[in-house]
Amino acid sequence: TILNRSSWNALPYKSRDNLKTFPVPYIVIRRINESKSIVTQKDCIREMKDLQMYQMDQRGWVDIGYNFLVCNDRDNQSQIYRGRGWS
Repeated sequence: TILNRSSWNALPYKSRDNLKTFPVPYIVIRRINESKSIVTQKDCIREMKDLQMYQMDQRGWVDIGYNFLVCNDRDNQSQIYRGRGWS
């Protein structure tokens, strides 16, 4: 199951690009807990929100830079969250 942006309370994107190529040749996936110990789903969501705010506020991006984010909690439960999308 891929969880929608609403499941992690994503900030609204500032703009969206219309896709011109179908199917898309690439997607970008990031594993959230690469360097930190994630304990709960709440921790995963906090990490995603922090990442989105950093990329939008500090880097000036229009949204989070990943199409999908994968997060594992301590119980080794993987969740896939929808990140950036296109029209």
